[in-house]
Amino acid sequence: MTIQLNPTADSYIVSSPPPAQSQNFGSQATLICKGTAETRTLIYFDLSTLGASVSQALLELNVESLSAPCSINIYNLTESWVENGVTWQKRDFLINLNWQTVGGTNDGIKRLPSDFNINSTGKIQLDITAYVNLILSGTSNNGILIRNLTTGIQAVFTSREGAIVDNRPKLIIPSPPYTPSNDFNGAFNNGFNRNMI
Repeated sequence: MTIQLNPTADSYIVSSPPPAQSQNFGSQATLICKGTAETRTLIYFDLSTLGASVSQALLELNVESLSAPCSINIYNLTESWVENGVTWQKRDFLINLNWQTVGGTNDGIKRLPSDFNINSTGKIQLDITAYVNLILSGTSNNGILIRNLTTGIQAVFTSREGAIVDNRPKLIIPSPPYTPSNDFNGAFNNGFNRNMI
């Protein structure tokens, strides 16, 4: 049985000078990922209902527009953030909580097997199995950061607020879904009742 998870938060952050650098875009219907005046996409999935590991995990995104072909990769965020408060400089501007590293503190490790090339609009699927298993093995889940590695090119994805439900981001876990965990209650308590992700 295939499992599908929807994100519980997403946004994008912009490196260009104020006001964009200090603006929050958590309620927008799109997610922008741009290589110059860098704009980065953040997505969070609650993985607490999964087991100890998965055999495959696919991040599906809908590319609404693309200025030219580009390459992207994802990174593991190492600090929590708030959808309606995250900016380039802050994890939550509402309480003046800064990133340790502006632009989304991350471990600097590319989590896709190789850079993913986007050549046209429409649905794409990224193999993020290694990232999901990293989180299921005990690494703190703060979501993913998507970077556009191509200078001057912009890709626009549908966000979780997008009008067409099927075009919103989703995490697909094909069958067999997971290796059962012996600590369901621990996983449940670790992932739910969180105000900050």
